[in-house]
Amino acid sequence: EPNFGLFEGPDLVAASGYLAMGQTIAYIGVVTHPQHRGKGYARQVVTASVQHAFERNLIPMWRTPQANEAAVALAKAVGFVQY
Repeated sequence: EPNFGLFEGPDLVAASGYLAMGQTIAYIGVVTHPQHRGKGYARQVVTASVQHAFERNLIPMWRTPQANEAAVALAKAVGFVQY
């Protein structure tokens, strides 16, 4: 599956990718190094994953608990809506 990374110098600070579920859904995932959070890096790599999924006619999907406020905010920032 595709993966996208963002480097600050030699360090990988954020990564995102997706798992294609059948030929319809792209289940998006993201991780950011704790020392590099709050800088917009997750948004950049998630955007790359979402764009790649759309280019392959997949529907991006984001799942997270409502209690994970940072993940909910990130999802909204890149255009996901709650379903």
